[in-house]
Amino acid sequence: YHGGHALTGVASGDFSAGLTVLWRIPTGAPVRQSPVVSGGRIFIVTARSEVLACDLGGEVLWRHNLAGAETGAAPSRRIYVEAPIAVFENKVLVGDDEGMVVALHADSGEVAWRADIDGPVRGTPNFLPGAASALVLNQDTGALVCIDTESGAERWRSAGVDRADGSPAASEGVSVFGSCASALHLVDTADGAL
Repeated sequence: YHGGHALTGVASGDFSAGLTVLWRIPTGAPVRQSPVVSGGRIFIVTARSEVLACDLGGEVLWRHNLAGAETGAAPSRRIYVEAPIAVFENKVLVGDDEGMVVALHADSGEVAWRADIDGPVRGTPNFLPGAASALVLNQDTGALVCIDTESGAERWRSAGVDRADGSPAASEGVSVFGSCASALHLVDTADGAL
């Protein structure tokens, strides 16, 4: 997403002069967030909070409804995913409007863990290089939350700064994000200090 964890906006590769549609798959609902390509697979989240994985040939590998029961039963509640998903360390991370960050195993779609950050997620979770951690912004408070990517446990939470709708950029030692307070915020990734 945006060219890597530093959000440089640069992607490697060249586009051909003429693009053609190779395949289409029915998703069952609009796809409003950017798909992610990782490990030879494409990951998609729909407006009905369903995450799909398909191979590069368009074959659906798995589907997981975030609002449904773990057994695959019909959805039990209506949630919204406004943030693009992220994929790293063989996990698909999805944040929703109720403050839940869900990690799905990229190869199966099974839930690895769930973490509640106590506020809506509108920006993409980001990966903290070298730390096995994900960084997620709580939209309501602007607190940056660091989550262990293996267990889903919260490692630290920065002080809130004001509403923050974006995604945090990350590098070794520091994370940076903007807020609706017309400010840029730098957070120490060792302990969440502003």
